[in-house]
Amino acid sequence: MGKRRADIGVKLLSCILLCCILSGGCGNEPDGDTALEPTFETEESGGGETEQNRSEAVFSEIRSETEELFSSNDATELICMQFYQGEPVELRGRVSRDEELGLVVDVYLYKEDGSGTLLIEKIADPNRLTRGTGCMARDGSFYHIKQKKLMKWDSQGKLVYEKELDMRLVDICQLDDETIVILAEDDSDSFDRTLLMKLDEDKGTLSGINNVMLGEGGLGGIYKGIAAGREGLLLMERTGGIYEIDLKSGSKTNIVSFQNSTIELSSQYYDAGRTMHDFRVLETGEIQILWEQKGAGICETLRMAETDKTALVIRGYSLSDSWLKERIAEFNRTSETYQVILDTAAEGVEWEDYARQTSVELAAGKGPDILYGGVLGDYLQGILARGGIEDLQPYMEKSGLKKEDYFPIAFCSYGRADGIYGISTEIDADGWIIKGEVLGEEEPPDIETLVEALITWQEEGCIGSSYEEEDILRSLLEGSESLWGMVDWEQGTCDFSQDLFIKILEASKRYVCEVEKGSPSVAWSTSLSSFEYFCAYEAHKQKGCVAAGTLFDDGCYARERWRAKSLAVNANSPHKQAVWEFIAFLLGDKAQETLAHKGRTPVGRGAFDKALELRLQEIESRKAVSIGTYTIYNGQISENDDWVTYYAEDVTEEWIERYRQTMEEVRDLPLRTEPILKIICQEAEDYFTGKKTQEQVAEAVGNRVQLYLDENP
Repeated sequence: MGKRRADIGVKLLSCILLCCILSGGCGNEPDGDTALEPTFETEESGGGETEQNRSEAVFSEIRSETEELFSSNDATELICMQFYQGEPVELRGRVSRDEELGLVVDVYLYKEDGSGTLLIEKIADPNRLTRGTGCMARDGSFYHIKQKKLMKWDSQGKLVYEKELDMRLVDICQLDDETIVILAEDDSDSFDRTLLMKLDEDKGTLSGINNVMLGEGGLGGIYKGIAAGREGLLLMERTGGIYEIDLKSGSKTNIVSFQNSTIELSSQYYDAGRTMHDFRVLETGEIQILWEQKGAGICETLRMAETDKTALVIRGYSLSDSWLKERIAEFNRTSETYQVILDTAAEGVEWEDYARQTSVELAAGKGPDILYGGVLGDYLQGILARGGIEDLQPYMEKSGLKKEDYFPIAFCSYGRADGIYGISTEIDADGWIIKGEVLGEEEPPDIETLVEALITWQEEGCIGSSYEEEDILRSLLEGSESLWGMVDWEQGTCDFSQDLFIKILEASKRYVCEVEKGSPSVAWSTSLSSFEYFCAYEAHKQKGCVAAGTLFDDGCYARERWRAKSLAVNANSPHKQAVWEFIAFLLGDKAQETLAHKGRTPVGRGAFDKALELRLQEIESRKAVSIGTYTIYNGQISENDDWVTYYAEDVTEEWIERYRQTMEEVRDLPLRTEPILKIICQEAEDYFTGKKTQEQVAEAVGNRVQLYLDENP
């Protein structure tokens, strides 16, 4: 269901502004890069990842040394490598033909000195062992996993069992206490869940280690593998580093961090033609990884070394975007002077508390160098008003980057007359589609026509399949700077007694999706920045649906999704030029094209053309694409007739040009209306629950909004 938004009192905005005025912090121009170093008060900030004073922070880089341990061998095929009894070993298969069994494979264990030992003879069907993962146990038994298949041979080379399980098996290892653990992916739901499973060695059954919670994984997931640690299980994450997990308590301790070092595993190795087989952490803190590269076995040793780079702190409530993390790692590796580090909310810290604390820090002339996404929440407007966000227009002009090389949504003024106060590195936009039979129009409607059509529609229906009344109410109001004429900003007055507002309340309540009832969708949101979904939107239009998009005061346009991945610069950062270098790096052709290859929509026009080329190739290879919506009936998700199918030949030049034009016109939602929207949603709750009439809500909204306007002239 739609997430209800947190209530942050508008009076607190005034407190923040007062803090700005008293401290004189926001907007003070430091002399170049010589301003006082901002500090972080960790007890106030809730214990973000960057807890020390930035001037005292010590960062590390990972230096790499590689050594070839096992040469490629055309006569055998590598099955797996591992650290076994304190030394690296490899298991290889030698294929031959048996008169009775046909093709068979013998499995040998090889050591660094080249000596080999025959482990298992004459395994039928050699393909059962190739391209999988294995584990030699201390008792001499051998386990092999491949996709959803698990096999075990005992120390005598006898097959003990071969089982097909209901989840994908990713990695396997044996701990010091003899426990065998498997990292698995459960793909039975709509998303992949990563699980740690304990193996019953005798029966071949798995039981969940339920006190350890892991995130989503999948083939491109965040987890590289597991290994035995000195006191528990080691888990390697692509961006986070290596964690040691106590399987009894479920605690997870980061013992080696990749993220704030100058290396990051996913971009350093993931595309380097290597496959990781095993890893370990030595008592010295060094990391050793066994890689396969073109059939050869390579041992890489990673050593941490301190670096004296200057830190650029980027703060977000949550920084989970893999693309951004990879680009940060790339910037850190290539920059000789600066290092971008992440500062995120500690577990259990509420978003509103984190936003408030960040606002206080900025108001006092402190805080992070870079602000990511919605980390300022409702306080963005107040910080902007006091000059706390740097105008990036001068930096852009000096750097040689040209606005015309990017779509307009890349640069945000946040409603100010001039300047650039926010940067978007990609386009993430959506819009609404409405059934033509409801609206009775072929063109996008104005707000009065839309609401009247929704009110007079005689049949059952819902908007979306997971929208609450508040979400629908917001969608009907959020595009208007004047909230459809109900607020006069110049005069500082408001009037919510208008018939339009009453009808908007009624439509918001009527078209909510009731789980126990279920109704067909009459309107639904679709991604318009995704070319695949844009094509579906075009196909919907051909079936009589109306491209309603999001209604703004001057028309109907795709809307940027709350700038959830935007970047802004603290005006009091002592390293603003360096921060701009990082932002320019993200806007560069190379970084933008990596977005295209990830299936996302770059803001750079050149990279956008590349992304469009890739999407057209994908549609051509798929031939037919089917996309639609869902409705909930009796607690179950059911498909309905809002699905459309289109074919590669349907994608005309007209569609492509309309898509490009849509990206040109993507809009930001108005910023200064957000406090008023919160007031409206809070008061409307009493109407949605039956406590007040529409007229009573309109009166309450008018009173509160007028008070807000009086206090915030």
